[in-house]
Amino acid sequence: MWEYRPALDGVRALAVTAVLLFHAGVPGTDGGFLGVDAFFVLSGFLITSLLLAEHQRSGRIDLGRFWLHRARRLLPALLAMLVATVVTARFLLDSDALGLLRADAWAALGYAANWRMIFRGTGYLAATAAPSPLQHTWSLAIEEQFYLVWPLLVAGVLIWLVHRRARAVLVALCVTGAVTSQVLCALLYQPSGIGRAYFGTDTRAQALLIGAVAALLTAPAATASTPPRYVGAPTARSTLSRYASALTARSTRPRHASALTARPTRSRYTSALTARSTRPRYTSAPAARSTRFRYAGALAWAGVGGTVVLWHTASEHSAWLYRGGLTLAALAAAAVIVDVVRHPRGLLARLLSVPPLVRLGRISYGVYLWHWPLFTFVTTDLTGLSRWPLLAVRLAGTLAVAVVSYHLVEQPVRHGALGRLLPRRVPAAATTATVAAVAVAIGWCTVTPAEPATAAAPIVIAPLDAPAQPGLNPGTASHARPNGDIEPAAQGRPSGDPGPASQDRPSGDARPAPQDRPNSDPGPAPQDRPSGDDPGPAPQGRPAPIDRPGRPPGREPRVTFLGDSVSWTIGSYLPEHPGMWTSVRAIQGCGIATLPEILQLGSPHTNYPGCTSWPRRWQRAVDRDNPDVAVVELNRWELMDRRYQGRYQHVGEPAYDDYLIGQLERAVRVAGSRGAAVALLTAAYTRRAERPDGGLYPEDRPERVDAWNRLLHRVADRHPGTVTVLDLNAVTCPDGKFTWHVRDVRMRSDGLHFTPSGVQRVIAPWLLPRLAALAAGR
Repeated sequence: MWEYRPALDGVRALAVTAVLLFHAGVPGTDGGFLGVDAFFVLSGFLITSLLLAEHQRSGRIDLGRFWLHRARRLLPALLAMLVATVVTARFLLDSDALGLLRADAWAALGYAANWRMIFRGTGYLAATAAPSPLQHTWSLAIEEQFYLVWPLLVAGVLIWLVHRRARAVLVALCVTGAVTSQVLCALLYQPSGIGRAYFGTDTRAQALLIGAVAALLTAPAATASTPPRYVGAPTARSTLSRYASALTARSTRPRHASALTARPTRSRYTSALTARSTRPRYTSAPAARSTRFRYAGALAWAGVGGTVVLWHTASEHSAWLYRGGLTLAALAAAAVIVDVVRHPRGLLARLLSVPPLVRLGRISYGVYLWHWPLFTFVTTDLTGLSRWPLLAVRLAGTLAVAVVSYHLVEQPVRHGALGRLLPRRVPAAATTATVAAVAVAIGWCTVTPAEPATAAAPIVIAPLDAPAQPGLNPGTASHARPNGDIEPAAQGRPSGDPGPASQDRPSGDARPAPQDRPNSDPGPAPQDRPSGDDPGPAPQGRPAPIDRPGRPPGREPRVTFLGDSVSWTIGSYLPEHPGMWTSVRAIQGCGIATLPEILQLGSPHTNYPGCTSWPRRWQRAVDRDNPDVAVVELNRWELMDRRYQGRYQHVGEPAYDDYLIGQLERAVRVAGSRGAAVALLTAAYTRRAERPDGGLYPEDRPERVDAWNRLLHRVADRHPGTVTVLDLNAVTCPDGKFTWHVRDVRMRSDGLHFTPSGVQRVIAPWLLPRLAALAAGR
């Protein structure tokens, strides 16, 4: 018979604490994510123990009842959390993130979130998006998949085999499965992308199966001695046991006093027979069992030590973790669990049974369920807090919501409140209707809000024959501030996936063209010059770009946007601009730094396919468009840490600055290779995502943005008259720091990319006249 062990709640409490501290970025908890593996081991152990205990007690396994109990235990809080998350996200997340969250929530509802996280999307936005508020549901999905399959397997084996053989077969299956899972984990691990090995059901099943093995090896002896029975069959007493009972009854019936004392031989015989008939056939003697587990205490403390070390030092990106480290963590957790179950009065069990740990363990499911959405939404940007004050608010909110969820949602449903209040069969229908309603709510809450259907006034570019407008001297353009008046808003592309990365737009045509993804080219060019062609310094008396020889006929300034996805948003979201021809050849996800080993949001990353060929692709675009002005905007990939000369370096370090200047010189040569003036837009301050402690990731730090912008000026100084720096940062961050709004206009969709309204109402009125002036040589 299975008995409650408070120490197991202590294990839950420590595991969920490790996960919370890891997600909070607390120093010294680098391996806290392995708390999830402790939950896996515990789940495998408990589910297997409950199944064996039920079979021992009743001779059958009621699968329907088992799954009903699991649904009552897990589903209500999950539904509440999903609704709360998508409703909150509608007000706090941008449209890109909402679109991703919709599929995340549906996958979580169907307990397939782990596979969703693996195949969340290969597009630029999905690959570079901040972690989903529902990312943590991947572990719940794996457990639920285990709950669906494992009871079927256990019941099937117990049907056809006697208990002793059944247990041996189940142990063999678990060991084989765990070994296979570990091998798959090692084979599927990729340093540049750990998702498949980290989130896969097949690669993480090893912890669940190790827990199941622990339950099978430590099952009570009576389980092994129970006669073979089919699932649902009644228990039958053995013939020998019935005979011994009847014989005992006859031998103890009093006849007369002399008989009770004159025939001790018969009494001794029947007692011995009764003892033999009632002794379990396969029960191990206490001494034998003590011998089997005499090292359990030492193994348990070794497991404690190994767990502490792993939770302190492990990294989710380390190769050794997927080549045996996860198995080691599961074995350490299993050793602890076995010891506290077998020795409930031992020192380790008593330490894990202290009331605060037990109380936290009882609500650990709710704590885990609610903590990640709260951590995601309660940010430094929202609260103004960081580090320890932010952590205190997050933890207090998590505990408060978990307690409310436990008492008002989880426990009432778990103990059959609906069944007592509603007629039979109604609770099942109510559950189905609730799940359907949640699915509909997810879809409704994550629909991208439509932008106001107002149109920005076109930005008319004056004919270049006309006198130059005052204040547009390109020599002072790098210090220009935004114009005083903001044009009326225009209906632009929503701040969702920017879509096309390449477009040709004659004057005023604002429709985007097909996307130019990182592994594509702008298309064939009339001429394909080597990317290293250097037009050299501009000679004295050089004609204006619009008057240069070989230029296409016409007097409209021709402008081509080059760079990364930030440049793409600027060029693609421009309002109508009669009098200027524009094209967008920016490549999403690709800058000009091409060193392959990158740290993005604190995790290893590499270049997207096609990024290393940017010089050739830029050259083809320039040859094809033959622009008067080439606009270059780069704001992300050059600010990240990259491995250079044997170590990770970043902008602002002399050696890496030299590398970046070399890449910038190459970019300037390519952009101006057909005689165009080159406009370098400064990078604007960003807030793409927060670190777990509320701080900024290195690539979002203002000092890196400033260091990069200084490099732009250094390169421009080497090319007077042909390269100009335009200070976009001063326009979009007028107070010298990151801001979401400028004059009540939302500027960023995700902390990095510009919104259509921000481009149309703030950036374009400032930028387009300056580009026209550069084309005219003014």
